[in-house]
Amino acid sequence: MSLIVWDETYSVNNPEIDDQHKTWIDITNELHDALMNADLKRLTETAEKDLTEMRDYTRYHFMAEEAFMQAADYPDFPAHKQIHDKFYIHIKDMCTDIEEGKLVLTTDIMKTLKKWLQNHILTEDRKFREFRVA
Repeated sequence: MSLIVWDETYSVNNPEIDDQHKTWIDITNELHDALMNADLKRLTETAEKDLTEMRDYTRYHFMAEEAFMQAADYPDFPAHKQIHDKFYIHIKDMCTDIEEGKLVLTTDIMKTLKKWLQNHILTEDRKFREFRVA
């Protein structure tokens, strides 16, 4: 069962960014499925793989989104970039902690990832919805 299901309320009216958000949601759902369906050994391996994929995709997505914002002269870009930077560091630290055996994927972590992703898209990214690249 998916943790997050895409629907049009997540749309920011930018097909490229919407597609990236869909991919990010898919990665989150894969991580959730791993938690729900795996034994501890497999969970650790899968969590490390999926969190690494999330970290890498997060960096890629943030760079693309930030490029759109800069091209559109989005006035809240500096604040939005700070939010991105803070979350990227959080994901990066989680990856390191799992790799070093300091962290085990839990439902609390998944709730945090879900809440952040939904809030970010539905609140922060939607503020950018009306801006277009000239």
